[in-house]
Amino acid sequence: MNTLYKIAAMAGLSNEDTVSPIVEQEFIQHIAEYGKSYGTKEEYQFRLALFAEKHAAIAELNAENGSFTLGHNQFSDWTQDEYKRLLGYKKKPNHLV
Repeated sequence: MNTLYKIAAMAGLSNEDTVSPIVEQEFIQHIAEYGKSYGTKEEYQFRLALFAEKHAAIAELNAENGSFTLGHNQFSDWTQDEYKRLLGYKKKPNHLV
């Protein structure tokens, strides 16, 4: 059995209602390429949804036929907060002292 199919089979998931099978297949390839793993089905579903959102945004921008092409990277399944934490973002206080 192909490694990508093993990942999907082990996750026991089918996102037919929310994510296209093509996007889920790309997500499974993303998991394999970057050596990612998720501890629960819920985490897998959450990360897949993030990946699908970014996939749609990438497709929309690439359709504009600009001078560049966007693609996925190791952060395609991260939240904005996770990415900001990586960059050392510190939230400003709501009040001035």
